[in-house]
Amino acid sequence: MILLSILLSILACNTDSNIDNLKIDTLTSVIYYENTQVVKSVGLLLNDKKIGLWKEFDKNGKLIKACHYTNDTIRINFNLNIFQFNVRNIEPYKISIKIPREFREVKLNSEQILIATKCTNCDSLKICPNFNLVISKPSNLKDDLSFIIKNLGASFDKFKVIDSETLNKKEENYKITYVAVKNNIHIMGVLYVVKRIDNIYTFFYMGDNEKNENVLGQKYMVDEIINSIMFDAK
Repeated sequence: MILLSILLSILACNTDSNIDNLKIDTLTSVIYYENTQVVKSVGLLLNDKKIGLWKEFDKNGKLIKACHYTNDTIRINFNLNIFQFNVRNIEPYKISIKIPREFREVKLNSEQILIATKCTNCDSLKICPNFNLVISKPSNLKDDLSFIIKNLGASFDKFKVIDSETLNKKEENYKITYVAVKNNIHIMGVLYVVKRIDNIYTFFYMGDNEKNENVLGQKYMVDEIINSIMFDAK
């Protein structure tokens, strides 16, 4: 779902694309040899050309390369630190979540998990978003969304929702994209709501799109964390 979301956003910016003729593989693995070593490359193909995030792994499963492709051409080579995670099992909520190794968990209580508010090495990552996982009992999801958006917006000088998307209608998973202003600095952010049988997990991050040099890398990193909640939670 996340990969499809990324793809659709890319296509939305490409006015020359002929939608009827697109051949899309949501996730493709390519195994090849480089200097006699087996390399596994994983990513998205569009009309048989690489697009978006592609990762390469050695024969032991170690990540050795991460790139952003446009029309089969490498545009960005990412710092691999962006994709280094630890998995945190949060037993009371029966959920597992990836936490970037450069970040630290700072708060865990019955209502909210503040996963990371400060990098241990921001200079190397060039990104320092805030991550929150808010847990609540299910009631009316629309009311929950309204409450969260209202309180999130209250922390900014200006706040505007620019896009709302249903990721999975059956499971009632939603993605809200917003822009905001705080102390004359523009912020971009994404709010995810993942509804489960016993709980509603809302996950959002904020990244400064004026100071961060690698906003795209940040987006891919957050997508991986979101995947760890959406697909690994039981």
